[in-house]
Amino acid sequence: TLQIRNLGTVAGAEVVQVYVSSPDDGAAKPVKLLRAFRKVPLQPGEAQEVTLTIPMRDLAHYDVKTGSWKVQGGSYRLLVGNSSRQSALQQIGFSVSD
Repeated sequence: TLQIRNLGTVAGAEVVQVYVSSPDDGAAKPVKLLRAFRKVPLQPGEAQEVTLTIPMRDLAHYDVKTGSWKVQGGSYRLLVGNSSRQSALQQIGFSVSD
């Protein structure tokens, strides 16, 4: 959950994006993956609270050895911003146990 505000003088919209960076397991994979987003219309000076949820299944990968979906244990990071290149708003770390 975060709050965004339109600091401009005209109505607009912002797209809040949440990327997940998973633990390095040596496999070839993207550095971060888009896991949640929402477009939020805002009037001049308006602020809104935005809540985005990432289900655990969105952290899973398919394990060909076991033939099942698994969430890798280790340290993850959430990166929140308005684009894949602009995610400096928030970086939140969390861990998942095997």
